[in-house]
Amino acid sequence: MQLIWSQTSEYINVAPSSVAPLFGGLRRGEHETGPLSPRRCRGSDYYFTPSWSRLSVLVIESLDLVREGREEEDSLAEKVAVVVGVGPGLGAAIARRFAREGFALGLMARREESMSAVREEIAGAGGEALAVSTDATDAASVASAFKEVRDSFGDPEVFVYNAGAFQMGGILEITPEQFDECFRANCSGAFHGAQQVLPAMVERGRGTVILTGATAALRGSAKFAALATGKFGLRALAQSMAREFWPRGIHVAHTVIDGQILTPRLREAQPDREESTTLSPDAIAEAYWHLHSQDPTAWTLELDLRPAVETF
Repeated sequence: MQLIWSQTSEYINVAPSSVAPLFGGLRRGEHETGPLSPRRCRGSDYYFTPSWSRLSVLVIESLDLVREGREEEDSLAEKVAVVVGVGPGLGAAIARRFAREGFALGLMARREESMSAVREEIAGAGGEALAVSTDATDAASVASAFKEVRDSFGDPEVFVYNAGAFQMGGILEITPEQFDECFRANCSGAFHGAQQVLPAMVERGRGTVILTGATAALRGSAKFAALATGKFGLRALAQSMAREFWPRGIHVAHTVIDGQILTPRLREAQPDREESTTLSPDAIAEAYWHLHSQDPTAWTLELDLRPAVETF
């Protein structure tokens, strides 16, 4: 579709009546100034009146453009959620929970194999999921991944940052490279992702951002500096983001996961451990869904989650 301002034209081209409501309601043979006379030119209907001049001419170059635009809109999902940091534990559980509510899922992780099982599970249940290999520590990689999601499904309504990295070691033991890598994974990646989703959320006037934190966000234990520094930063990012964007309709929340999540890796490493001493990924995912569903008159900024038997 192309809009041409003409100084001398005395004709106007409009779409047939079936699509005319898209263009101000102009129908064949009529206009607010009076009747029009149709003429044919290059396969389009032009309406002519000798008394008009300096008219704007709306040229519908091809109805195929209209149909293609409609088909593109129809192909986009109504609700989209992105989870960064998808693995067989919490990330997969969050993806499944939102998929059950009709969300199309953008799944992001470094390795394709981390996402394949949950993507197939969602697709097998009739849902939509796109897995994109992403390095959350690299702003360009994050931007490229979100573009794939937008092109496939549309703008995300929900963004969950669940990525992280842990390198245990004392201040004199960990290398500067390890420290920086952990900070980028635990904090900077959330910043990169937020920059990708917030503009559309602001335009829409709604959205949810959930950042997965840890006990290390509240206290830095010995030999946990590489984890705690990034998690402290993530918590601060959530607080700053919430104060900036809550008034604009975007719910930003930070969770403190205080305990070990029952993942396949933990089951394998500790087969005799009581499940009651761990956090259920599905239970955490349910809490995340609750955060997204909260009424704006009673939003949560920070949510602590831990097993009932956990000391705190």
